[in-house]
Amino acid sequence: MDRLGAWGVLSAALVLLSFSASPVSCQAADLKVKIINSLPKVYDVRSSPPSEYGVVWCAGVAEDLNSMMDIKSASAFMGAPSAGGFSDRLEADFTTLREESTIKGRVYAAFVVDPPPPGMACVIEVSDNAGDKGLNHSIMSNPPSSCKNGLQDEGEEGVDCGGGCVYCQSLGDLSLEAPLEIVSGEEMTVQVTSAGEGVEALVMAFKPSGESIFYGTDESGFLEMKADETGRWKLVAELYGYKPSEKSLEVRASLMSYVIPALVLLVIVVAVVVVVSRKRKSQG
Repeated sequence: MDRLGAWGVLSAALVLLSFSASPVSCQAADLKVKIINSLPKVYDVRSSPPSEYGVVWCAGVAEDLNSMMDIKSASAFMGAPSAGGFSDRLEADFTTLREESTIKGRVYAAFVVDPPPPGMACVIEVSDNAGDKGLNHSIMSNPPSSCKNGLQDEGEEGVDCGGGCVYCQSLGDLSLEAPLEIVSGEEMTVQVTSAGEGVEALVMAFKPSGESIFYGTDESGFLEMKADETGRWKLVAELYGYKPSEKSLEVRASLMSYVIPALVLLVIVVAVVVVVSRKRKSQG
Protein backbone atom coordinates (compact mmCIF):
# COMPACT_ATOMS: atom_id res chain seq x y z
CA MET A 1 0.00 0.00 0.00
CA ASP A 2 3.03 2.23 0.08
CA ARG A 3 2.75 5.31 -2.12
CA LEU A 4 5.78 7.33 -1.16
CA GLY A 5 7.03 10.37 -2.97
CA ALA A 6 9.55 13.14 -2.54
CA TRP A 7 7.71 16.45 -2.65
CA GLY A 8 9.87 18.70 -4.78
CA VAL A 9 8.50 22.01 -3.53
CA LEU A 10 6.86 22.13 -0.12
CA SER A 11 4.43 24.86 -1.06
CA ALA A 12 3.19 22.75 -3.95
CA ALA A 13 2.16 20.12 -1.42
CA LEU A 14 -0.24 22.46 0.35
CA VAL A 15 -3.42 21.52 -1.45
CA LEU A 16 -6.73 22.69 -0.06
CA LEU A 17 -9.85 20.54 -0.16
CA SER A 18 -12.62 23.13 -0.54
CA PHE A 19 -16.30 22.26 -0.22
CA SER A 20 -18.13 21.80 -3.50
CA ALA A 21 -21.72 22.96 -3.31
CA SER A 22 -22.81 20.70 -6.15
CA PRO A 23 -23.48 17.17 -4.88
CA VAL A 24 -23.05 14.12 -7.08
CA SER A 25 -26.29 12.81 -8.54
CA CYS A 26 -26.43 9.69 -6.35
CA GLN A 27 -26.94 11.74 -3.17
CA ALA A 28 -29.90 10.03 -1.48
CA ALA A 29 -32.87 12.09 -0.36
CA ASP A 30 -32.65 10.81 3.21
CA LEU A 31 -28.87 10.44 3.47
CA LYS A 32 -26.77 13.60 3.18
CA VAL A 33 -23.00 14.08 3.10
CA LYS A 34 -21.23 17.41 3.56
CA ILE A 35 -17.47 17.77 3.04
CA ILE A 36 -15.43 19.70 5.64
CA ASN A 37 -12.48 21.67 4.32
CA SER A 38 -9.06 20.17 5.06
CA LEU A 39 -5.45 20.52 4.00
CA PRO A 40 -2.59 18.03 3.63
CA LYS A 41 0.10 17.83 6.27
CA VAL A 42 3.75 17.31 5.36
CA TYR A 43 6.13 15.11 7.34
CA ASP A 44 9.90 15.47 7.22
CA VAL A 45 11.17 11.91 7.28
CA ARG A 46 14.67 11.59 8.79
CA SER A 47 15.95 9.06 6.30
CA SER A 48 18.75 8.62 3.82
CA PRO A 49 18.16 10.10 1.36
CA PRO A 50 15.82 12.63 3.06
CA SER A 51 12.22 12.57 1.83
CA GLU A 52 8.87 14.11 2.66
CA TYR A 53 5.46 12.55 2.96
CA GLY A 54 2.10 14.20 2.63
CA VAL A 55 -1.17 13.18 4.23
CA VAL A 56 -4.33 14.57 2.68
CA TRP A 57 -7.21 14.43 5.15
CA CYS A 58 -10.72 14.55 3.74
CA ALA A 59 -13.45 14.93 6.34
CA GLY A 60 -17.22 14.92 6.02
CA VAL A 61 -20.43 15.00 8.04
CA ALA A 62 -23.04 12.33 7.24
CA GLU A 63 -26.67 12.72 8.30
CA ASP A 64 -29.44 10.13 7.91
CA LEU A 65 -32.77 11.98 7.94
CA ASN A 66 -34.69 8.72 8.47
CA SER A 67 -33.98 8.17 12.18
CA MET A 68 -34.93 4.49 11.93
CA MET A 69 -32.07 3.75 9.53
CA ASP A 70 -28.67 4.08 11.22
CA ILE A 71 -25.59 4.99 9.22
CA LYS A 72 -23.72 1.71 8.66
CA SER A 73 -20.50 2.34 6.74
CA ALA A 74 -18.38 4.92 4.94
CA SER A 75 -15.71 4.87 2.26
CA ALA A 76 -13.61 7.48 0.47
CA PHE A 77 -11.48 7.83 -2.63
CA MET A 78 -9.81 10.44 -4.84
CA GLY A 79 -10.72 10.78 -8.48
CA ALA A 80 -10.92 13.09 -11.45
CA PRO A 81 -14.54 14.19 -12.08
CA SER A 82 -15.82 12.96 -15.43
CA ALA A 83 -19.15 12.40 -17.10
CA GLY A 84 -21.13 10.03 -14.91
CA GLY A 85 -18.51 9.57 -12.22
CA PHE A 86 -14.78 9.75 -11.45
CA SER A 87 -11.70 8.44 -13.24
CA ASP A 88 -8.17 7.67 -11.93
CA ARG A 89 -9.69 6.39 -8.71
CA LEU A 90 -7.40 6.17 -5.66
CA GLU A 91 -8.77 4.50 -2.51
CA ALA A 92 -8.14 6.05 0.91
CA ASP A 93 -5.35 4.53 3.01
CA PHE A 94 -7.45 4.99 6.16
CA THR A 95 -11.15 5.68 6.75
CA THR A 96 -13.12 5.87 9.98
CA LEU A 97 -16.78 6.63 10.76
CA ARG A 98 -17.34 8.22 14.17
CA GLU A 99 -20.97 8.21 15.26
CA GLU A 100 -22.31 11.27 17.02
CA SER A 101 -25.88 9.97 17.23
CA THR A 102 -28.12 7.39 15.56
CA ILE A 103 -28.59 9.73 12.60
CA LYS A 104 -25.32 11.65 12.40
CA GLY A 105 -21.66 10.77 12.07
CA ARG A 106 -18.32 12.18 10.97
CA VAL A 107 -16.14 10.56 8.32
CA TYR A 108 -12.37 10.99 8.35
CA ALA A 109 -10.33 9.67 5.42
CA ALA A 110 -6.56 9.87 4.89
CA PHE A 111 -4.56 9.58 1.66
CA VAL A 112 -0.78 9.20 1.85
CA VAL A 113 0.12 10.58 -1.57
CA ASP A 114 2.16 12.98 -3.64
CA PRO A 115 0.35 16.27 -4.31
CA PRO A 116 -2.65 15.33 -6.44
CA PRO A 117 -2.90 17.02 -9.85
CA PRO A 118 -5.27 19.99 -10.22
CA GLY A 119 -8.90 19.10 -10.65
CA MET A 120 -8.81 15.96 -8.48
CA ALA A 121 -11.62 15.52 -5.99
CA CYS A 122 -12.01 13.78 -2.66
CA VAL A 123 -15.19 11.69 -2.61
CA ILE A 124 -16.96 10.40 0.51
CA GLU A 125 -19.76 7.83 0.33
CA VAL A 126 -21.90 6.56 3.21
CA SER A 127 -24.63 3.93 3.43
CA ASP A 128 -27.27 3.04 6.02
CA ASN A 129 -28.93 -0.17 7.13
CA ALA A 130 -31.74 0.34 4.62
CA GLY A 131 -29.27 0.20 1.72
CA ASP A 132 -29.53 3.91 0.91
CA LYS A 133 -26.34 5.68 -0.15
CA GLY A 134 -25.24 9.29 -0.03
CA LEU A 135 -22.20 10.71 -1.79
CA ASN A 136 -20.53 14.10 -2.13
CA HIS A 137 -17.17 15.41 -3.28
CA SER A 138 -14.73 18.28 -2.83
CA ILE A 139 -12.53 19.71 -5.59
CA MET A 140 -8.92 20.50 -4.61
CA SER A 141 -7.47 23.98 -5.00
CA ASN A 142 -4.51 25.99 -3.69
CA PRO A 143 -4.79 27.65 -0.25
CA PRO A 144 -4.74 31.46 0.01
CA SER A 145 -1.49 33.26 0.87
CA SER A 146 -3.05 34.44 4.15
CA CYS A 147 -2.59 30.88 5.46
CA LYS A 148 1.15 31.57 5.81
CA ASN A 149 1.27 35.11 7.21
CA GLY A 150 1.35 34.22 10.92
CA LEU A 151 -1.90 36.12 11.60
CA GLN A 152 -5.46 35.13 12.44
CA ASP A 153 -7.36 36.76 9.60
CA GLU A 154 -9.60 36.06 6.61
CA GLY A 155 -12.12 34.09 8.70
CA GLU A 156 -9.51 31.78 10.26
CA GLU A 157 -10.39 30.00 13.53
CA GLY A 158 -6.77 30.30 14.75
CA VAL A 159 -3.44 31.58 13.46
CA ASP A 160 -3.20 30.24 9.89
CA CYS A 161 -5.72 27.47 10.61
CA GLY A 162 -9.44 27.01 10.09
CA GLY A 163 -11.50 28.82 7.50
CA GLY A 164 -9.76 28.34 4.16
CA CYS A 165 -6.57 27.01 5.78
CA VAL A 166 -5.47 23.78 7.43
CA TYR A 167 -7.86 22.55 10.12
CA CYS A 168 -7.22 23.70 13.69
CA GLN A 169 -6.26 20.86 16.02
CA SER A 170 -9.06 21.42 18.51
CA LEU A 171 -10.45 17.98 19.29
CA GLY A 172 -7.64 16.89 21.60
CA ASP A 173 -4.18 15.35 21.70
CA LEU A 174 -3.32 11.85 20.54
CA SER A 175 -1.08 9.60 22.62
CA LEU A 176 0.86 6.81 20.90
CA GLU A 177 1.87 3.93 23.17
CA ALA A 178 4.56 1.59 21.83
CA PRO A 179 7.56 -0.31 23.23
CA LEU A 180 10.90 1.48 23.22
CA GLU A 181 12.77 -1.55 21.91
CA ILE A 182 11.89 -4.86 20.26
CA VAL A 183 13.64 -7.68 18.41
CA SER A 184 13.40 -7.73 14.62
CA GLY A 185 10.61 -10.01 13.42
CA GLU A 186 8.68 -9.97 16.69
CA GLU A 187 5.08 -8.74 16.88
CA MET A 188 4.36 -5.69 18.97
CA THR A 189 1.20 -3.99 20.17
CA VAL A 190 0.64 -0.28 19.53
CA GLN A 191 -2.25 1.75 20.90
CA VAL A 192 -3.48 5.25 20.09
CA THR A 193 -5.55 7.05 22.72
CA SER A 194 -6.96 10.49 23.43
CA ALA A 195 -7.94 11.54 26.95
CA GLY A 196 -7.46 7.94 28.04
CA GLU A 197 -9.82 6.46 25.43
CA GLY A 198 -8.71 4.35 22.45
CA VAL A 199 -9.41 5.91 19.05
CA GLU A 200 -9.25 4.77 15.44
CA ALA A 201 -6.30 6.56 13.85
CA LEU A 202 -3.77 6.42 11.05
CA VAL A 203 -0.35 5.09 12.13
CA MET A 204 2.66 5.69 9.89
CA ALA A 205 5.81 3.64 10.48
CA PHE A 206 8.98 5.10 8.96
CA LYS A 207 11.81 2.57 8.61
CA PRO A 208 15.53 3.46 8.95
CA SER A 209 15.95 2.83 5.20
CA GLY A 210 13.31 5.45 4.35
CA GLU A 211 10.55 2.97 3.42
CA SER A 212 7.21 3.51 5.14
CA ILE A 213 4.19 1.42 6.06
CA PHE A 214 0.73 2.73 6.87
CA TYR A 215 -1.76 1.12 9.26
CA GLY A 216 -5.16 1.82 10.79
CA THR A 217 -5.91 1.00 14.42
CA ASP A 218 -9.12 -0.77 15.46
CA GLU A 219 -12.01 0.88 17.32
CA SER A 220 -10.12 0.55 20.62
CA GLY A 221 -7.00 2.12 19.17
CA PHE A 222 -4.99 -1.11 19.02
CA LEU A 223 -2.69 -2.29 16.26
CA GLU A 224 -0.50 -5.39 15.91
CA MET A 225 2.56 -4.93 13.71
CA LYS A 226 6.00 -6.41 13.00
CA ALA A 227 9.28 -4.56 12.63
CA ASP A 228 11.38 -6.35 10.03
CA GLU A 229 14.31 -3.92 9.76
CA THR A 230 16.92 -3.20 12.41
CA GLY A 231 17.66 0.36 13.49
CA ARG A 232 15.61 3.32 14.74
CA TRP A 233 12.00 3.53 13.54
CA LYS A 234 9.70 6.54 13.74
CA LEU A 235 6.01 6.01 14.46
CA VAL A 236 3.46 8.79 13.87
CA ALA A 237 -0.22 8.64 14.85
CA GLU A 238 -2.64 11.11 13.30
CA LEU A 239 -6.37 11.73 13.17
CA TYR A 240 -8.17 14.69 11.62
CA GLY A 241 -8.56 17.51 14.14
CA TYR A 242 -6.22 16.01 16.75
CA LYS A 243 -2.63 16.87 17.61
CA PRO A 244 -0.43 14.04 16.24
CA SER A 245 1.81 11.89 18.43
CA GLU A 246 5.27 10.51 17.60
CA LYS A 247 7.42 7.74 19.08
CA SER A 248 10.87 6.38 18.33
CA LEU A 249 11.43 2.64 18.39
CA GLU A 250 14.75 0.79 18.40
CA VAL A 251 14.67 -2.54 16.55
CA ARG A 252 17.61 -4.80 17.31
CA ALA A 253 18.70 -7.96 15.58
CA SER A 254 17.48 -11.26 17.03
CA LEU A 255 19.89 -13.62 18.77
CA MET A 256 19.33 -16.18 16.04
CA SER A 257 20.70 -13.73 13.47
CA TYR A 258 24.03 -14.08 15.29
CA VAL A 259 23.77 -17.75 16.30
CA ILE A 260 23.10 -19.16 12.84
CA PRO A 261 26.11 -17.46 11.14
CA ALA A 262 28.28 -18.51 14.11
CA LEU A 263 27.14 -22.12 13.77
CA VAL A 264 27.79 -22.06 10.04
CA LEU A 265 31.27 -20.67 10.66
CA LEU A 266 31.90 -23.34 13.31
CA VAL A 267 30.86 -26.10 10.92
CA ILE A 268 33.21 -24.72 8.26
CA VAL A 269 36.09 -24.50 10.73
CA VAL A 270 35.48 -28.06 11.96
CA ALA A 271 35.30 -29.36 8.39
CA VAL A 272 38.58 -27.64 7.52
CA VAL A 273 40.28 -29.06 10.63
CA VAL A 274 39.05 -32.56 9.80
CA VAL A 275 40.27 -32.30 6.21
CA VAL A 276 43.67 -30.99 7.26
CA SER A 277 43.99 -33.67 9.94
CA ARG A 278 43.18 -36.48 7.53
CA LYS A 279 45.59 -35.07 4.96
CA ARG A 280 48.41 -35.02 7.49
CA LYS A 281 47.69 -38.59 8.55
CA SER A 282 47.72 -39.77 4.94
CA GLN A 283 51.02 -38.05 4.35
CA GLY A 284 52.54 -39.51 7.54
